[in-house]
Amino acid sequence: MGNALAKAQTVTYPPQARSYGCGRRRRVSHRGIPTPLIGLLLLGVAAIGCGAGHAQASAITLTVDPSVAADFATIGAAVATEVAGNTYTVNVAPGNYTNDFAVFNAATVVNASGVTDSTNMPPPNDKGVFTTVNPLTVNGLTFTATPDTGPNSLGSGIGAALGYNSSAIREQANGPNTLTLNGVTISNFQMGVLTASNTGSTYQDVVSISNSKFFNNGFPTDPADPAAFGHAIYVGDAAALDVSNTMVCGQQVGHDIKSRAASTTVTSSSLFVGTNAGAPAGCGVGTASIAIDIPNGGVAQVINDQLFQGDKTQNGALIAFGEEGLKQTTNSLAVSGTVFNGDGLSDSIGINERGGCAGPITETNDTFNNVTTPVNASSGCVTTGTTTGTSTTATVAAVPEPSALAVFGSSLILLLLGRGWLSRREPRGGARLRT
Repeated sequence: MGNALAKAQTVTYPPQARSYGCGRRRRVSHRGIPTPLIGLLLLGVAAIGCGAGHAQASAITLTVDPSVAADFATIGAAVATEVAGNTYTVNVAPGNYTNDFAVFNAATVVNASGVTDSTNMPPPNDKGVFTTVNPLTVNGLTFTATPDTGPNSLGSGIGAALGYNSSAIREQANGPNTLTLNGVTISNFQMGVLTASNTGSTYQDVVSISNSKFFNNGFPTDPADPAAFGHAIYVGDAAALDVSNTMVCGQQVGHDIKSRAASTTVTSSSLFVGTNAGAPAGCGVGTASIAIDIPNGGVAQVINDQLFQGDKTQNGALIAFGEEGLKQTTNSLAVSGTVFNGDGLSDSIGINERGGCAGPITETNDTFNNVTTPVNASSGCVTTGTTTGTSTTATVAAVPEPSALAVFGSSLILLLLGRGWLSRREPRGGARLRT
């Protein structure tokens, strides 16, 4: 090697711009340098430049099309090549993909109109078909699972020891992040969308769901673990949740939407609990408890929505606010232009704010059909506008919470009688997260 290096030809390079792969270009003149050393010097300069933090992020497009050898065969294979710091657009060819699980390593937009991702097994990470801690946008994709029909037949779900919360999309960032879904359909999962940080107190995510459909998610009550239940949309400690022009039907046991976000807005959406009357084809009746649950308060707006309640629901309320205790500095609920379609039974409630005035309620231009109690809240907590429907008294004083002894006694009676306080229990706790 020594002789070869000594005999190396010496060349002179004119000054020129060269790229070293770190996003910078610099002018360098190599004069009188043996050519075998030039490559080593360039690598050294590149390493110094990259190590000094001068690398620039790249915008990269990946294509998924199993029919083209040069493209990726699955979404999971494509995003496995992602490098943190870059941004990615993943374009997926229409078709059916089976058990295509993906863990995203960078900010990604997935364009998947005409694509169905079907799963017949639990996620390998026991979390979700898509799992991310990075910004993620999903356009047009349909997720469908093999349903959980009981503890001995979990389908695509996971068991009690793992949380009963396998989901189509799992977002679990511990800092600022975004999750955006547009034109997405999710059916038959234990959880549809599940977001939360590890601490449960970050409040920095922004979740947006629009023009989407959620069919028949959740799972039956497990007698050995009756506190476990799933939700179509569960958003934990986020800064904001915005749901628009979205339909939820056939939900089992849990809620259509459960949000612990500091700000929750639901607009122009149709939510069914315990009924499929008027729902699209493919919707089960379901046994959902609440259409919109905002258990920890915050600033909430429900605007121009359609809420449908049937006698299979496990809770009398269509909207619940603040029932698990307030965690936000500012708390209020504004409901306007929304139609409440109740089941006409004695415990049918439109808006339920239990335990006093968790936050002021503004109720304007709403319609209550077959709703026995349009608003259940403390006197003086509610500001009302025009209210129409078969029940026209918009403000009703809060119903006192029963004592433990009374609850126990009445529960035994209602178990015998069928539907009642216990059978329409209000699930607490939300999702038990596996992190």
